[in-house]
Amino acid sequence: MPTWCSKIIVVVAVVALTAVVAAEADAAPTGLAIAMQEQERGGEQDREREQERDEDREREEDRDEDRDGDREGDRDEDRNDGREGDQDRDRERDDDRDDDGEGDRDRERDEDRDEDRDDDRDREGDRDQDRDEDRDGDREGDRDEDRDDDRDREGDRDRDDDFGEGCTLGYWKNHLSQWSRTGYSPYDDFDAVFGIDMFSPNRTLLEVLDGGGGRMNNVAKQGVAALLNASHPGLRFPVLDIEVIESVQDSYALGRTDLGDELDKLNQKSACPLN
Repeated sequence: MPTWCSKIIVVVAVVALTAVVAAEADAAPTGLAIAMQEQERGGEQDREREQERDEDREREEDRDEDRDGDREGDRDEDRNDGREGDQDRDRERDDDRDDDGEGDRDRERDEDRDEDRDDDRDREGDRDQDRDEDRDGDREGDRDEDRDDDRDREGDRDRDDDFGEGCTLGYWKNHLSQWSRTGYSPYDDFDAVFGIDMFSPNRTLLEVLDGGGGRMNNVAKQGVAALLNASHPGLRFPVLDIEVIESVQDSYALGRTDLGDELDKLNQKSACPLN
């Protein structure tokens, strides 16, 4: 083999070897590169750990803030609850005061009602007492009236016994001079004197005495004689002049004709003491 071929072969071998070495050098990092890579990886890990620590701190701070917020919220809630409790207690006290006030008003109303009932009972008692007194007074008045009636009847009996003086209608027709002492005139109108409307046309007292018969005419005639007897101061007639007039009025109003007979008995009870 020629020498130049050997040299070429050697050169080619060297070049190939160099390429292989270079390729291996490129493929296998050096210790520095490895160290640098390790350092870079360590730095990255440190940064990751630092970042994780930062994140942990942030989370811790968040938790602290949350805890602080929760505590503050709890305190606010407690304060609110306290205020609400105070308001509730205030309302309860107000309600109690209102209840006390309402209770006082109820007691006052009850007391007023009791007083009204007592007043009503007192008034009712007063009315009962007044009614009892009125009844007692009425009974006493009735007894007094009964006693007065008894005395009147007794007086009537006494007058009948002691003052039974009268003159008949015939006497009064024939002794006109005695009329002047009675206060009546023979020419006075009968209806005007006795306050009735018995005769039409009207008649005088003397015309009635001198009139005809008849039951009611007899009442009028005996009534005139009795009126003159009761009015004359010289006679003790048992009946007053006003009683004679009222008796004739009642008899005329009721149509009682027996009064004439009764007055006739009184008019001639005893002998006429007049001249």
